[in-house]
Amino acid sequence: MKKRFVSFLLVLTLAMGLCACGNNADQAKPAEDTQKEETQDSKEETSADESQKGGDLVIIDTAEVTHTVWYNLQSYNDKFQYMLTVYETLFRVDDAGNVVPWLAKSYEADQENLKYTVTLNEGVKFHDGTELTGEVAAWCLGVYKEKGIKSGAFFSNIESIESTGDYTFEIKLSQWDATIPYSLARECGIMTSQKAYEEGGEEGCEAKPVGTGPFAFESMSRDTEKVFARFDDYWQGAPYLDSVTVKIYSDSLVAQAAMQNDDAQMMYCTDYKLVDELKASGCTAALGVPSQIALLCFNCLDEENNPFYDVKVRQAVSYAIDKEALVDSIYSGYASVTNQFAPDGSVFYNTETKGYEYDVEKAKELLKEAGYENGFKTTCIVRNDIMQVNCVTAIQAMLAEIGIEMEVDVQDTGDFSQNLTKWSTGMFFHTSSLPVDVTNQMSSMFRQGLSGIVLGLDSLLRPDELDAAIADAVGAKTPEEAQASIREAQTILIDDICDLNPVVTVYQPIIKSEKLHDDGVNDAEYSAGTLYKAWIEE
Repeated sequence: MKKRFVSFLLVLTLAMGLCACGNNADQAKPAEDTQKEETQDSKEETSADESQKGGDLVIIDTAEVTHTVWYNLQSYNDKFQYMLTVYETLFRVDDAGNVVPWLAKSYEADQENLKYTVTLNEGVKFHDGTELTGEVAAWCLGVYKEKGIKSGAFFSNIESIESTGDYTFEIKLSQWDATIPYSLARECGIMTSQKAYEEGGEEGCEAKPVGTGPFAFESMSRDTEKVFARFDDYWQGAPYLDSVTVKIYSDSLVAQAAMQNDDAQMMYCTDYKLVDELKASGCTAALGVPSQIALLCFNCLDEENNPFYDVKVRQAVSYAIDKEALVDSIYSGYASVTNQFAPDGSVFYNTETKGYEYDVEKAKELLKEAGYENGFKTTCIVRNDIMQVNCVTAIQAMLAEIGIEMEVDVQDTGDFSQNLTKWSTGMFFHTSSLPVDVTNQMSSMFRQGLSGIVLGLDSLLRPDELDAAIADAVGAKTPEEAQASIREAQTILIDDICDLNPVVTVYQPIIKSEKLHDDGVNDAEYSAGTLYKAWIEE
């Protein structure tokens, strides 16, 4: 059965023509050692001499951003385009998962008094010439707490934020939260100009975002391109490049040609079929660490109109998915099978969690027990992204093997985001961020009492035992305690309630020209780099 399905899947994928280029059958898939080597190569630094300074870095992205104001950033495109250029965070996370200073110089954690004290680097300026001070930082985080799209997920334990000096501020907690430094290393920790916001409001900041990054927003032609100009007063020194231009190419063939013709030097690549093609033409692929996890989520709360209210149906679908086939034929090897919300080998990975190995007969048996021996019709929502659509189309064929007729509802980013908190269909395919600190992400997605834009807020189960396990991790005194609690949460989420089925963990390749140096993009994360040091070889 499995061999027959894999052959059918490969024929289906080629027939659909969803990917611009097929893989060369003689090219080996990227082994772990190769991935590490590619990532390490991207970290090797050289120095630009005076003759190599200047020029425009052209970056290709696959879709337009949804928002630009800092407290509304959500999509991958938002963060990739604006957190490389305009915006910076107080901290960053290195490739080992450690929180490291960035705009902030340091922090002190006081568990006894439930507070963090953060000290900023001095001399950090915004693009409008104002300075990042303790007062501005406290204001910025306060606005995020009030309006931030993920405030309920990441800032729920923050009681107050107050400036305590010219370059210091204090975060007071209602209960201990060990994830706060990690939250300040992601979009929640972005610093923006208080002056710009007070003068222009949200509308003004959407039109012209003002941050501390190495390049300042200059112009935008929606769905075409946007231009960022060098910020000479950047706190780590004036960038080498004159500007960065982000171009939006929804057609992968056009994007491929631009990279091969040296019309662009970097590409956010969501079409994994192109990676080997572009590498063969002289480009490199920075892989970083697994940064995403593909999730097939179920509507668990609709008792009257949805078969997935029955956990046996959710489990049946999970058994019917051949994840190895998806890794090989859809992700071209740039992904790994997982049975939980963590990559295999992570300290948050629970080896005792059973998950759902590919077993068609078991899937049919569970459907029969649930009263759906003859299958049923359902729908799965997926974002209009070539790889995600390919993956769901393959899953559609797999579910047909057990009698489930699934319609694929492809939605643009706007409609997809609207349905993210509650979907009326049976399933919702979502590729979530997978930071190194899994506690932070699980706390923002699977706790009780969350609000705002949260995956499955009104579609997924959040039982008391799951909430308690994650809460124990958030309030843990040591990393080891947090890891143990998250491992417990993994088993509850997957084996006990089967809220969702983690399909694969995914590397996010960033394709780069051989002529681009010292950009640092995807050394650890796709939305963080060192573009102020980047230069283009003549």
